[in-house]
Amino acid sequence: MRARSTSHHIEEKAEKKFGYLISDENIVYRNITGRDYGIDGILELFEDGNPTGRIAFIQIKGTANKIVPLKKSPEVSCNNVTRSNLMYAKQKNIPIILIYLNINDEFFY
Repeated sequence: MRARSTSHHIEEKAEKKFGYLISDENIVYRNITGRDYGIDGILELFEDGNPTGRIAFIQIKGTANKIVPLKKSPEVSCNNVTRSNLMYAKQKNIPIILIYLNINDEFFY
């Protein structure tokens, strides 16, 4: 029996945190069950309780490291996104939103 990898543990925590952060009556996050290596879930938008037909695929990349901007720009570097991830995203007709979050950061709402 193989032990769970640290990266799978981090990704699981990141997905749970994302689901909690976007909790809203007009946003529904649906997890794609099972350990996957692509899309983690689907985000669907509602308006006054009615579906709008607006959806996006969600790819969550978690880290236990502090996320800091690059020295000369507000962007951040995400080592977790590979070339194959980008090629996969380019072939979809539905938008893919990349969520990169630190599982240890405090958050307030």
